[in-house]
Amino acid sequence: LQHVYVKIMNKIFPPMVPYYTGLFTLWGLDNIDKEIDQDVIECDHDKDCLTQLAKDNNFYPSFMANIIAYETTEYFNNDGWNADGSLNSLGECTANCKPYIDTTGYQPQIPKSNDKDC
Repeated sequence: LQHVYVKIMNKIFPPMVPYYTGLFTLWGLDNIDKEIDQDVIECDHDKDCLTQLAKDNNFYPSFMANIIAYETTEYFNNDGWNADGSLNSLGECTANCKPYIDTTGYQPQIPKSNDKDC
């Protein structure tokens, strides 16, 4: 699981990687690679390809972390929540981009004041 954390953090919040790897090293879990294996990326979500890679690597936990991290980060990047702030209501954001910013252009309606006292 620690291998997955490091690989995901490297994709979504790289400044956390030294913290995680340092902590895991203290726990005796060193040699955690922060990069997702290129062969996993080249499978491009193909179930048969990923299954074969898993078999070829004997389902070793540190290798399985590559598959889990890749699928998780790809989902995260394309789930419609605009987590990286790369979009705004006009399309691609080029300035003052904020994570999770609204992409629909929604503007709440301000209700008309009620003349009747309650």
